[in-house]
Amino acid sequence: MDKIKREIGAESVSVEWNLKKLRDEGRIRRIGPDKGGHWEVIVEV
Repeated sequence: MDKIKREIGAESVSVEWNLKKLRDEGRIRRIGPDKGGHWEVIVEV
């Protein structure tokens, strides 16, 4: 999450809120553990 905050210049709360929204909508999913894992974007065709 720190990398996302640095890249877009957003506050922690804003990043967390948006990630939760994307997860709840089924648009992203977490692959692997918190440390060393990554986010995967789910693309519907």
